Amino acid sequence: MTSAQPCLYVSGGPFNGRRVLMTGANGELMLGWGPTAQFQLDGLNVEHEHARVRWDENGVFVDDVSQKHETFVNGDPFEGSRSLGDGDRIWLGKPGDHDSVRVMVSLPGHPRDYSEPSETAEPAAEAFAPEAEAFAPASEAFAPQAEALAPEAEAPAEAEAPPPAQESRP
Repeated sequence: MTSAQPCLYVSGGPFNGRRVLMTGANGELMLGWGPTAQFQLDGLNVEHEHARVRWDENGVFVDDVSQKHETFVNGDPFEGSRSLGDGDRIWLGKPGDHDSVRVMVSLPGHPRDYSEPSETAEPAAEAFAPEAEAFAPASEAFAPQAEALAPEAEAPAEAEAPPPAQESRP
């Protein structure tokens, strides 16, 4: 599942398809189950404030703010902050554990590695579209909001070839 706009979305589990758009040239989203989380996700390994995703002209980053359960990127634990690229997987809790949540990073049109300037990168002011979609958290005061992604359209079924014509013999 991908989005035309930069976003985070859940892949697998009971929240599969839930997403939140990354809006504005600069911003941040708290991930967790508590009232201060703009992207609210529940799981036994998810803390009330588990990880913070932030973005600016230098790139997209995740900060591990968990107290008990770690945050992982692409299966690797880290402390502090780590840069993110398109297609990266953030795990809130141990990867693969059914009580953890996997969040995918979708950054269409953005370079994977922000350490090198890219000619294809969009200017910072246009990097993130200023439109949010709806999953209402506890308070409407949070600008970024989440929604479930619509399932991708299925390809039309292939038509069956007609049976070969039989020759008639007198």
